[in-house]
Amino acid sequence: MSNARKTTSTRRTATKRTATRKPTAAVVNAIDEDGVFDLDALEREGAPDIEPFRVKHGTKMFEFADPADVDFPKLARASSDPNTGDLVVLRELLGDQLDDFITEGKVPLWKIPLMLDAWHAHYGQPDLGK
Repeated sequence: MSNARKTTSTRRTATKRTATRKPTAAVVNAIDEDGVFDLDALEREGAPDIEPFRVKHGTKMFEFADPADVDFPKLARASSDPNTGDLVVLRELLGDQLDDFITEGKVPLWKIPLMLDAWHAHYGQPDLGK
């Protein structure tokens, strides 16, 4: 009588993932007659019900842009530039408020990435620089 055990494979086979969510009307409308998804034709469906991200600095309150309204390519390029990246990002997020933000008072450089992390977290966005 043999004491050898029969082994069974625990290796899983890959399964093909299929989309289970139905596309929204905006997505359907952005697909052209050739079946190509036209990013420029995509229109935003209703703004999410999220309070704006606000930062108190000195005596003033600053409201940062909603990520849905931000120029993604500009932020993506800026996030990879260690010399001017944060300034470009702040210009995009604060718009006309940037000069007031800068002149309101000293901001130690170590606080900027933490503030941007808080902005990402507030809107549930991935951090482009990580």
